[in-house]
Amino acid sequence: MGMRRVPVPDWGTESNTWSDSAEAEALFRGRWAEVLAIVDREVNAFVCDPTFMSDGGGFPDRRKLTGEYHLGQTTFRQRQHPAQIWHEVEVRASCPEKPWIEDQTYFGYLGLDICLAVSADDSTGEIEVVYVESRAE
Repeated sequence: MGMRRVPVPDWGTESNTWSDSAEAEALFRGRWAEVLAIVDREVNAFVCDPTFMSDGGGFPDRRKLTGEYHLGQTTFRQRQHPAQIWHEVEVRASCPEKPWIEDQTYFGYLGLDICLAVSADDSTGEIEVVYVESRAE
């Protein structure tokens, strides 16, 4: 199953942006197309991985997904460890479920929080995936 990004649906939560670092936000906004490509790759990798997804009998169940996702909350931050500073962006990808009851108005099912980072010393360097965490919506 391939997942494709769509605009936030009427039933969805409008995406919010949180930032504790103007520098991190400016860096990732300047590379937003690259960020979105990585998010797309990670959403699709997660959904296609049988380690994380079920084909029945468990959560998350791949068969319940619509094949679409939309962006939710985005958080920009700067992190520091004694000898290193890096910038992070965490993007929430919301993967809705297919309708399963009459007059259903909310379709939240699977949320993926995808955290990406780049070194502050090399802001043009490779954007790395720090983690992908799943949760029920």
